[in-house]
Amino acid sequence: MNIPAKDVETGPLDTLGIHYLKSSLYRTVHADGAYGGVTPKGLLDVSFYSERRPIPSYVVHHVQPNGSLGTEIRENRISKDGIIRDLEVGIMLDLDTGRSLLAWLQLKVAELERIAANTHTESK
Repeated sequence: MNIPAKDVETGPLDTLGIHYLKSSLYRTVHADGAYGGVTPKGLLDVSFYSERRPIPSYVVHHVQPNGSLGTEIRENRISKDGIIRDLEVGIMLDLDTGRSLLAWLQLKVAELERIAANTHTESK
């Protein structure tokens, strides 16, 4: 972002207030990892994913004499094998924003490592 050197009405700027507003599409998601690469137009494409076991698409249960649901008949279950990676959100970044994000992540990871080290030391 280019910050103007001065405001037309007030002259040179030495501070700039920034307001953070959440868009109507804002949401918090959990990420177990990320997948992506470089686009043909030279942007960084990062998709964050969460991992989980597959949810069965079909199950069969016994019915109890009183009409309530009984145990599942496992051999009738239809489900995928493996792990599901749900792509939660995709982010497109230009090079400068990618560098800024990298620097910010390095600072936050170092901060978290210091906190974890202090917590580990205090618990002994």
